[in-house]
Amino acid sequence: MKMPPEYSQSDLTGVALSGGKSSRIGYNKVFLRLSEENDCPTLLDRTMSLLKKVCGRTVVIGQKIPGYSCFPDIVAGCGPVGGIITALEVTRSACLVLACDIPFMEESVLNKLVDARRARPDGTLVTCYKQLETGYPEALVAIYEFDALPFFQASLTQRLLKIRLVIPRERHHFLFYSGEESRYFFNINTPAALETAKKLVDRTKIT
Repeated sequence: MKMPPEYSQSDLTGVALSGGKSSRIGYNKVFLRLSEENDCPTLLDRTMSLLKKVCGRTVVIGQKIPGYSCFPDIVAGCGPVGGIITALEVTRSACLVLACDIPFMEESVLNKLVDARRARPDGTLVTCYKQLETGYPEALVAIYEFDALPFFQASLTQRLLKIRLVIPRERHHFLFYSGEESRYFFNINTPAALETAKKLVDRTKIT
């Protein structure tokens, strides 16, 4: 793939992953709105707005969405692994990856991630959040260094598509969060999760 000239410099790029089929929801999640109010953004619009506040440049990987710089997966059908490969290949930079179905993410949470990346140990390939109580890593709220690309390419060859297994654990730098902060990482994967998200939005407006 020929790289666009504007992505020739190595820097942190904000990447919205939008390639999921949304099969459990039943329609394209990127266009979902959590409220009927006219000023309520779509999930993708909100994701891109956050990334633009934190990163100097942004792209959408997975779908072609009018108004954004978009790139389809280089290899289709490989889930987030394919999306991250595409992002690293296209941007030739470190990438702050954010799934578009995480509706309560905040700018401050992403800024903490960027700060943690600056303090990462030598050899780190992934900087990401991890849930303190469960040990669950948030692989889709994470910064992937460009040097992680060979690991992702190898995983694709081996059909190892579980994103948390691609990069060796010792090459991760974790930023821990507690259960009280879990709201920021809530993702919409099912109709039930969508209804929960809408109720949370309504509750926030009341209080």
